[in-house]
Amino acid sequence: MRRKDSVTIAPATRTPSLLSLSLFFLSFYYLLATDSTNPLPSPPLLLIAVNAMVIENFRPVSGTTRIYRCAKTEPLANIIAEEPSSEPEIILSTQTGLIVDLRSPIERDETKTQQWMARFAFQATEGTDTSLTPPLLLDENDNDNDNLTKQKRVLRLDVQPRDKVIRYLDDTWLTPSEKALSKMYFVFDAGRLHSLRMDVLNQRGLAGLNEAILQVGKSDLCVALREITRHLETQDSGVAFHCVKGKDRTGVMAMLLQSILGATDGEIIDEYHRSDAAMRDPKEIRTGDNRVLEKGNFCKNRFAGAPREAMVDTLVFIRQKYGSVCPGYLDSIGFDAVWRKRFLQTQQHQQQQHRRDNSNPATVAQ
Repeated sequence: MRRKDSVTIAPATRTPSLLSLSLFFLSFYYLLATDSTNPLPSPPLLLIAVNAMVIENFRPVSGTTRIYRCAKTEPLANIIAEEPSSEPEIILSTQTGLIVDLRSPIERDETKTQQWMARFAFQATEGTDTSLTPPLLLDENDNDNDNLTKQKRVLRLDVQPRDKVIRYLDDTWLTPSEKALSKMYFVFDAGRLHSLRMDVLNQRGLAGLNEAILQVGKSDLCVALREITRHLETQDSGVAFHCVKGKDRTGVMAMLLQSILGATDGEIIDEYHRSDAAMRDPKEIRTGDNRVLEKGNFCKNRFAGAPREAMVDTLVFIRQKYGSVCPGYLDSIGFDAVWRKRFLQTQQHQQQQHRRDNSNPATVAQ
């Protein structure tokens, strides 16, 4: 029997989309630009238009089955009148039944989100406590998944709420003298208080941001892990999770999932660092020249890309504080041994199903 999440991508026959036209004119533009007799400036506005049309930083999480990661999903709204054709579009719209949105509400384009959710029959839900959900025993000999429910959801979890990050910064990262200054600034000079906080955050960089996510987002990270597990237990469709760029909050989630599966540090770091090459905006690639701190202001370049050292430092922090990622940190947030066993069972079940599909001539022929 052919699995329903298998898709044969036929040659595109739809009318040229804005994206394809943009790519055509972009190629033509650069053809002219390479002619030394007809030099042209770079076209940043066109590049921005093209980037806005595609799902960025999309890929399976290394070592997992039917679990995907990506940047924001609003570009799905651009295929309202057409059929999905790219791999990210097809997987997210037709093969995925749970999409975990790790962003805060202010980062979301609600109009576009509602458009693509309506187009592909997704329902938005807020984070819920799944601690009372009983385990579901999977029958590895059951090839018929038609009895599984077909709910499609977008689960919204803000794992990096600004107010909690600021409070964590004040309580944990400020020195005693800086805390005294912050109390004075709080009363007399809000601008200087903001500058003080930004200087401290900039010094911490990406590893500090990951630390804050792990500390202030514990409950929501646990909900995300539980909901991913429940979905894979009960539904015949994949899971995806994302933030804005698909590298920081998304990178933390991928690291936790890989740790449950026993991935090595090298595998986790490699998976995280792949986002460096996947970023389309040149400003998102860190270089030695753009790490200069802008005193008193949030320095975006300090948080660009996905350098290996950021995940190295993140793993060091977790082990210093919790002993390990798995079981140490995961136990502390409530994703304990029982839940981890359930997640492992879903992955074993999916791998067995995948092997059966590949060994079935009728399925392969389809």
